[in-house]
Amino acid sequence: MRSAFTGQHSRWYTPEFAGDPWAEGVIKAMVGNTPLGRMGTVAEVSAVVDFLVSPGAGYINGQIIGIDGGFSA
Repeated sequence: MRSAFTGQHSRWYTPEFAGDPWAEGVIKAMVGNTPLGRMGTVAEVSAVVDFLVSPGAGYINGQIIGIDGGFSA
């Protein structure tokens, strides 16, 4: 991966709907298929993003982190 050689890091996150009131119908359908049985909170998503931009994530590169309560598992 070219970015690994240039010193650039590539870290992506893919949150599920997190507290979006406009998507209530979609959320109800997804909750039934989510192993944790609930939607994630904005605080949970932001905690992952906070980690990904921290020095502790310095060795993570080229990964997509799903924040979806196990929905995509």
